[in-house]
Amino acid sequence: MLKEGQDNRGLIERKGVKNMYATRIFVMVMLFSLTLYHGEAKAAITDCQPGCFIALTDTDGVLFVDEGGSILHTLTGVGAGSGNVFGSSAYAVIVRQSTREVWVYDLRKGSLTCYLPNLGWESNKAVVLDGNAWITHEQANIASKVELSTCDVTDVPLDRSGYVGIEKTANAIWLLNSSDGNILRIDPLTNGYTSYVSGLSSSNAPLFTIKYNGTGFFIAGRIGVLNGAVFETLVPPNSYTLWQQVPYYLSDMELDGNYVVSEAYQENHFYIMPRSNPATYQTRILMDIRSVAIRGGVILAAGGAAPDIGLWRYNEINGFARDATPVAISDTWSVTSSGYIPVCGDGLTEEAETCDSSDVGAETCQSQGFDGGVLGCDTTCDEYDTSWCYSCGDGNIEAGEQCDGTNLGGETCESRGFDGGMLVCNLSCDGFDTSGCYSCGDGIVAADEQCDGVDLGGETCQSQGFDDGELVCNLSCDGFDTSGCYSCGDGIVAAGEQCDGADLGGETCESSGFDGGELACDSSCRFDFDQCWRFCGNGQVDPGEECDGDDVDGQTCENLGYIGGILSCQPNCTFGTYECEEPPLCGNGRIDPGEKCDGDDVAGKVCSGWGYNAGGVVRCSTDCSEYDLSRCVYIPPEDASGCGCNSGRMPDGAIWLPIFILLAVLLRRKRLQ
Repeated sequence: MLKEGQDNRGLIERKGVKNMYATRIFVMVMLFSLTLYHGEAKAAITDCQPGCFIALTDTDGVLFVDEGGSILHTLTGVGAGSGNVFGSSAYAVIVRQSTREVWVYDLRKGSLTCYLPNLGWESNKAVVLDGNAWITHEQANIASKVELSTCDVTDVPLDRSGYVGIEKTANAIWLLNSSDGNILRIDPLTNGYTSYVSGLSSSNAPLFTIKYNGTGFFIAGRIGVLNGAVFETLVPPNSYTLWQQVPYYLSDMELDGNYVVSEAYQENHFYIMPRSNPATYQTRILMDIRSVAIRGGVILAAGGAAPDIGLWRYNEINGFARDATPVAISDTWSVTSSGYIPVCGDGLTEEAETCDSSDVGAETCQSQGFDGGVLGCDTTCDEYDTSWCYSCGDGNIEAGEQCDGTNLGGETCESRGFDGGMLVCNLSCDGFDTSGCYSCGDGIVAADEQCDGVDLGGETCQSQGFDDGELVCNLSCDGFDTSGCYSCGDGIVAAGEQCDGADLGGETCESSGFDGGELACDSSCRFDFDQCWRFCGNGQVDPGEECDGDDVDGQTCENLGYIGGILSCQPNCTFGTYECEEPPLCGNGRIDPGEKCDGDDVAGKVCSGWGYNAGGVVRCSTDCSEYDLSRCVYIPPEDASGCGCNSGRMPDGAIWLPIFILLAVLLRRKRLQ
């Protein structure tokens, strides 16, 4: 049951009808008259790569022929009429503008795969890229993206209407606005677009065709009222240059590496322009021309006078000396099958073919019962080629295997670029396990190596019998370089030694900065300067001197730990500190500056000096900052009451005074008795 797409342009996604006409493509022998293509006949030459097709169409049907005029496909009931046919060597997009219908025809399978009603618009153009057909709509601000595997349609919003010209590059769809030359780049993955202003305007319109030339685009348009022009712009488009002007403005355009061919809009001729010198263009007449193409130096033009449409070949490009040769299409022809006739070797698996070249579908060596390898196709396209498939583990090296078990095919670690070791075959037989191989210089100590680079295997100069130094690995990794090691006491100055015994390496006290003396070598092979000396008294601090004369090298008594004073220099060039003030030393029994007392030295102080009347001993505090009166004694005089009080004052430290008071009271009472 047919499921037609919705006629609502506001929807973003719509469904097409898949295989609607599958039952209408049938196998039979039929005779067609070329008069089928009378009337509103059109022609399109589409993506004329190897295996290209030329579509001749009228309101009733489409005829697909190859470059030689041989009929590839014949369709009835899907004529484009005033529309056109676009596509690639795999698909044809047939647009019937009069009824707004679009069909997608699979040239490989020979069947219609999609039927899309309400999608055809005036001046539709289309390209096929990565399994999607992109269709322009001049009167709407959208482009339609048709997924050819499902026939689903996604309407991609554009910034305005008027986009007719369409081109594809490896990763982009490019649209040309026919009225102002604006160019859109659409990302086919995200459907997002970027707008570019080419610099063209409505005075250059209509601008129907845009073609990628390798570095930028050629755009077909006009200058003035009638003159045609090819404009060139770079990628991304931002300005244009006039590449070539011709007498009539242009519509369809094709190019290769050497030439640009373009038909005059609604005229009966086309232009051939060399890319190296377009000013030397040539004009060729062809009545009712509908489409042109150029591939490999051959120009094909579809057109001709009514009632029939012809296909014309311009075979030679040599100084523009060429002849137009009609491609023979007989008035009647036989069609044994309306399906596509498979061509073995074209890389496409088609009807009646199991595979074709590298196209093996989803099949692999593993699906054919092997362990791995690369599955191919035989020369007849009837069977898979398993000669490059393999089964690992049988000990036989087969196609796709580098080794198998212990069978290494004569390979060794050395033949694989290593210095030595043991080579083995990996578990999948498609490569070697070189973990047992080694190469000197990789920094890893492997079999038969004593060292490798900085990896010394834990060895040092000491472990090699020397006292010290720097051990290194030799260039062949089979031993050590001990030239940087040394042993003190052998009488030879080696690396790491200043001297060795009597060998001072030519050094003297003088060369070491002294004024004289005898340089010696100590037991660790370092210089001994004890017998070296310098002149003292030159008023300059030299190495080994603390000071010299008035030059105390910026030092002071304070720097040396004193609290003040004047630092001087002694005749032996050492510091004289006899005028420096030493810091106070509490506890030395001597009152130093900053101390009140120190131990028993209380500067002659006595208890009576503080009002004590019964003697005692003045002591010094432990920090030498205060006097200690705890051992001073005070006895108060008797008052009138005979209480022996002195207004409550008791000297500090008189802890035995109450005892005397008590004894006095007892004696007084005894006398009164």
